Amino acid sequence: MKKIAIFILIIYSLNSNSQNENIEVDGIVTYFFNENLGTKADVSSKVYFRPAQYSDTLNKNFSKLRYFEVLVGASSYASKYSKPNRKTLAKRKRNVDSLNLYKKLTDDILIQIKDKSYKTSVDGVGRFNIKVPKGFYEIIVVSSNRKGRKLNRFVEIKNQQQMDLDLDFEFGRI
Repeated sequence: MKKIAIFILIIYSLNSNSQNENIEVDGIVTYFFNENLGTKADVSSKVYFRPAQYSDTLNKNFSKLRYFEVLVGASSYASKYSKPNRKTLAKRKRNVDSLNLYKKLTDDILIQIKDKSYKTSVDGVGRFNIKVPKGFYEIIVVSSNRKGRKLNRFVEIKNQQQMDLDLDFEFGRI
């Protein structure tokens, strides 16, 4: 009976040690610069790994921010080539108001998570490296070259020794 208890205790301690094991995560952060140069490294950007539940992917503040960035950018681009009417201007104003609301909401989220997340910065060639425990994370990147734009991705860090991520501000022309 004692042998079984000791065996179970050893198995439990091995499992708990492997759960606390940190996984090395390497990544690169880029943004679209222009048609001639293409993408560039987003040097000095901040990268946050916030522990999350899988259900957190339903939290859409960052997704809505991105949606309104695209809408406002597209309407600004279109207004260069056609004279907007009153209805179009009113719609654009609503979109800009919504964009500002989601910028504030996501800024508030960043303030709340600063002490509750793993944080690193992007180096001079666009790379970052961090060690985090296995688990599910929301990765939030705050660009230093795109006027503080924010990008988020959800990722699960599993039982591998190293993980590579490519995070790109793909709608850079906005």
